[in-house]
Amino acid sequence: MIAAFKTIAIERRFAIVAPSSGYAEALHDFTWTVGDKPNEITSDFRHVAACVAETRAREDVKLDATHTLIVGFSGGGSSAPYIATNTAGYAAFAVLHGGVFITGIGPRRVPGWFSSGATDPIRPAQGVLESAQAMRTAGFNVTYRSYPSTHVVSERELADIVDWWFALRP
Repeated sequence: MIAAFKTIAIERRFAIVAPSSGYAEALHDFTWTVGDKPNEITSDFRHVAACVAETRAREDVKLDATHTLIVGFSGGGSSAPYIATNTAGYAAFAVLHGGVFITGIGPRRVPGWFSSGATDPIRPAQGVLESAQAMRTAGFNVTYRSYPSTHVVSERELADIVDWWFALRP
């Protein structure tokens, strides 16, 4: 995610914090653990919180706590709405080419973004759209966009996400 957002982050002057998922013994692989109940705290939830807290504690970095976006891609996409709706400190979430575990969504109602690649074989656009619709049904203000791509985030998609996020600024 750092590589994807680096150029636009420099141009638009925002910071990127990109924690990696933990190792799931049961799956013998690295994957995100997402709660399936509101306020469930997983190891990845704690890890993201620690990474953001460490960044906020730096004296050489100034973050606007009222305008923080949490973004997840693919399998990590479901972590963004889960974390943003279960803890303060996030003004919005974005799910890129991923889904949502609706049963883990918390009480905080923040705006959301979902985007997909029209020909994505890994996370098909229809499934991403269904996740966006589930969040709308749950009372969220959600934007959904599809791009002419596969399982990659295009420069146009990145620009659109950042424009959407900046437009939310109070």
